[in-house]
Amino acid sequence: MTDTRLPEHFLTSPTLDALSSDAFRVYVNGLMWSVTHGTDGLLPERSLRFLHPDGKRPELAAELTTTGLWECDDDGHHVPDFLRYQTPAEQVERSRAFTRERKRRQRDRECADDPDGDDLSVSRVTERVTSGVTSEDRTGQAVVEETNYESAEPADPRCYACGTSNPADAAECSWCHNRIHADGSPRLQVVSE
Repeated sequence: MTDTRLPEHFLTSPTLDALSSDAFRVYVNGLMWSVTHGTDGLLPERSLRFLHPDGKRPELAAELTTTGLWECDDDGHHVPDFLRYQTPAEQVERSRAFTRERKRRQRDRECADDPDGDDLSVSRVTERVTSGVTSEDRTGQAVVEETNYESAEPADPRCYACGTSNPADAAECSWCHNRIHADGSPRLQVVSE
């Protein structure tokens, strides 16, 4: 992905300030179109329809040409100082080629480390991230004590609202005062206030 740079002097440029808002929009969109398509500031006539929501607007191209922000010839429109602020297309392509080659070498090294074809990169990351982590360390995964309701000696009920342990014969939670279910189960019922 390439980017289009708008230098800070655009904020105070009298030339840009004098443009209509539509012409400014076409100018900036023209910079982006040229960077994206690697034309180094050349805007062919056919590209003008993409630079404004209403399509091709010849009066805006004329306004930009009159102010000197664009120059016009047989090939279309040119942004004269394009290469002063933008990266040349040739340099962008060299950078992309370098990145592709670097990624290819990285994938080759990873495949050489993994003769079985398993995806070791995922398992290495997983091991590195979770090494030494217990269930208590993980957010939202605290160990929950389960009550065996079938046993002869039921455990003290815990309030589902606040987690407080209460005596088995409690009618309500000792901390948040929620009531026990009517069926006699040791669970406590949340009472809305």
